[in-house]
Amino acid sequence: MTKTPKKSKYLVLEHYQLDMQKAIESMIIVERETAKPTSGQVLIKIESAAVNPSDLTFIQGIYGIKKAVPTVPGFEGSGIVVSAGEDTVSQSFIGKRVAFAANNDGDGSWAEYIVTNTKSCIPIMVDLPKEQAAGMIVNPYTAVGLMEQAEAHGSKAIILSAAASQLAGMVRSLAKDKGITVINVVRREEQVAQLKAAGEMYIFNSNANGFASKLRKLAKKLEATSFFDAVSGELTGLILSAMPEMSQAVVYGALTGENISNVAARDIIFMQKSIQGFILGKWIASAGIEKMQQASMLLQTAFAKGQMTAEIQKTVTLEDAKSGILQYAQNMSDGKVVILP
Repeated sequence: MTKTPKKSKYLVLEHYQLDMQKAIESMIIVERETAKPTSGQVLIKIESAAVNPSDLTFIQGIYGIKKAVPTVPGFEGSGIVVSAGEDTVSQSFIGKRVAFAANNDGDGSWAEYIVTNTKSCIPIMVDLPKEQAAGMIVNPYTAVGLMEQAEAHGSKAIILSAAASQLAGMVRSLAKDKGITVINVVRREEQVAQLKAAGEMYIFNSNANGFASKLRKLAKKLEATSFFDAVSGELTGLILSAMPEMSQAVVYGALTGENISNVAARDIIFMQKSIQGFILGKWIASAGIEKMQQASMLLQTAFAKGQMTAEIQKTVTLEDAKSGILQYAQNMSDGKVVILP
């Protein structure tokens, strides 16, 4: 096994800034001592790291997790475990290829090496392309967690906002396997055309005339009682109001940056509708080893068969990462940007 270097490179955020472009441009590459794992941890030589919407809100300082700066951003990636803490479980990961999530209290994945908790690592297939492996945690496991919510709620159909997103595509793939119908909601006509070309049957533009009334009729007909929302703002309440009695809105993102609104008190009181949040870290923490292993097998098989995939718009080196992150921030719908250290 390759000897771990004493020093390695990290893309460091020194200050949070609301201005997205300034936040991205302010990051610097720093060479410093390579971190060492302790009990319950592993050191990973990173082969790929994803750029996600949550990463962008993190560097702005408005994500739900805020680390002490300076810090290295990046919530997920893939790589090879090169050393580990002294405990037996961590030692068993040495030499394995893994997808990983970064610790909430440590540096992230935009680097050459990372120390993270062993329980945040999932062994992955050796032939899974590194560009796909970079995003094996955040989007795929969020899709699994959301579908678990729909099944627990007994939903025959679900509604997706931001339906042209990578994550929405993964939810559709899982829903198809489970026989659950999907109603897709987007905000632009070109996204409607994109989903039609992909074979989707039920697609709405939320900015089109008559959106709410048309959605209400279809949601009642299909018994769509779960709504997975990545947008927030006025759209959350608008869609929830169009849904049948006992429906739930599960909010996992806030692309508008706005507070949830348009929620009618009568829907909550008399129609027994509900709004709840979903955060992946808490779902993973409560899932347990067996459920995570089952989910891992399901997801990796889907990726291997081409049933589930992440569109990649660009790969960049660590040195060129800022230009790639800026490109992603300006056009997320074109696919993921992946950093290859």
